[in-house]
Amino acid sequence: MNVNKDILLAKIKNQGIPESQAKVFYDWRPPSEMTITAPITEQNLVAANLNSYMIFNLFKTTDKYFVTGGITEIDSESMCGISAGLSSAPRSLSGGGVFDGSSSVLVLGSSSIESWTAFFDISSECPTTSEKGKARILFSNRGSSTNLSGFTVGLNGANSLFYEDVDVDGIKNIKTFHKPIGDNALIIVSKSSHASGISLNIYNPIYKKIYSKTFTTKDKTNTNLFSIGGLGTEDLTQNSEYTGFTGNINNFVLINKHTSLGEIKEISESFFLTSYTSKYYKEVVSEVNKPGVAVETKVKDGLKTTGYAYQPRPITSATGLTITAYDKIPIKETNYKTVTQYRAGEGTLTKKTSTLIPESKTYDNSHSKTYSEKCLLLDKNVDKTKTVEIYSFDEIQVNLNRKATFNTGDASFRINSTYSTEININIYLNGEIQEKDVDYQISGTTIKKLQGSYSELDIVTYDISTSPVVGLDFTEYWGDVYFYGWQNKDVYLNRKKLVYGVDYESWMGTFLVLHAENLESGRMLFADRNSGITNTNNSSNKYIHCQNFNIISEMVWVDGVRFSEGNGYSLTCNCNLNNSDNTAQLNPLFIYNNEGTFFSIQ
Repeated sequence: MNVNKDILLAKIKNQGIPESQAKVFYDWRPPSEMTITAPITEQNLVAANLNSYMIFNLFKTTDKYFVTGGITEIDSESMCGISAGLSSAPRSLSGGGVFDGSSSVLVLGSSSIESWTAFFDISSECPTTSEKGKARILFSNRGSSTNLSGFTVGLNGANSLFYEDVDVDGIKNIKTFHKPIGDNALIIVSKSSHASGISLNIYNPIYKKIYSKTFTTKDKTNTNLFSIGGLGTEDLTQNSEYTGFTGNINNFVLINKHTSLGEIKEISESFFLTSYTSKYYKEVVSEVNKPGVAVETKVKDGLKTTGYAYQPRPITSATGLTITAYDKIPIKETNYKTVTQYRAGEGTLTKKTSTLIPESKTYDNSHSKTYSEKCLLLDKNVDKTKTVEIYSFDEIQVNLNRKATFNTGDASFRINSTYSTEININIYLNGEIQEKDVDYQISGTTIKKLQGSYSELDIVTYDISTSPVVGLDFTEYWGDVYFYGWQNKDVYLNRKKLVYGVDYESWMGTFLVLHAENLESGRMLFADRNSGITNTNNSSNKYIHCQNFNIISEMVWVDGVRFSEGNGYSLTCNCNLNNSDNTAQLNPLFIYNNEGTFFSIQ
């Protein structure tokens, strides 16, 4: 996959790294303004001629490739690559640098860089027999194998990353990241001159994870150019210690800065993105009600006296005499006061609001999958004579292989969430499937054992299923048993899984056929078989189980007992030297990296 330069630069700048520190980007294609073919223009002719030895730096525009006023004199500040090895293989602009062991590409203008981060997107095969005794060079500024200064990054005979430097006393130091790489790998090496440290990293694009190892460095600096795939211009074909890299370097990126793991992870994503937009603020237009206004108005506030009037009051005496008296009566009228009231606005108006739009990205998932492992390696304490059954998936299965946490307070296990239907959780205790209300009870996120108690030595894993586990008592039977409608079930007998395709199978799309002639009596459980399974296989008498496809997720049983990665097996590549079907007694001596001309043994 060719990395999109704009996405790459956006990711780099999002980490606060100035674009000026993004120094080199080789993907073995010409710049967009150079076609190398018709029409015959001066620029295209120059590009075609330069292609005989030059790898274009896509972080630079073509006007920066040449000394001012010229079109043939390469400017070192362009940091273009120069094919300087015996082989002409890296010169091909085929969208990936081809290296055949005698290739070397010098990075112009790199001699003054002290702190840096290099990204190598590579495709390679396991080392050959002759290569296993040599170091295959990915990156170096040694210039030659006899140079007693500088550094070298490469792959050793175990296909693991190493960093080698020569200190001021001329002593060679080797640091190794013991994680063999597979057919495809994104390798990141970051060096800090200030902290005298180096980090070796491998990026997993499926799980967006960085595997990393850091070391201190002791290299004696020099002013040699960086070289890719070899040691400068030296012919390594007859060298007993080093050889050039063999394989493809699909993309190479060099940043003039030591970067953190977080920065490495974010930039690494760009190698697998087909589209990307950084988060940004946007003026979002919306219709809102017009605001109300405050107005003054008069409201009634009781009565007030505005004057007086005299009202006659006639009084008739006992003798019949009428006398008129006058009462003074106040004259009242309504009193008003002024108040401020809110009056709702009428109609709407357009308003612009500054809104943060999150980043968006699209992954090339098909390409990412090719960076996954292909082999499953049993731990050496596992009996290899047992039957290993593997269900493989080509998508991440978030509902499988979950691990519960032990709670010492009440000797229970905790799952990470409360689910709406408790019976749709398949529980495994130390690899054996459990039956609800027989072996355990679950309340919310708490799993408790019905007979006895769990201990901190127990391991509880679980899967989220679509329907509950169904149990029945099974009595020995000589022949086949047909279960209608259960064609998508897996079968467990006495808590251990039977082998699909051997002990049972689906038939005619509607039946599960149990081949019962060799089965003992006991409790039989039926659990849903995951619909996302892409491959099933079983075998025995070997530790390593390599496939011809990439394993994204997996379910593994050994003689019916469920295993999980890190607990019974590990996923690895086919180059791992531990990939043997035999095992030897462990030796108490541990041989560390070979420092100079002696072994460090403990």
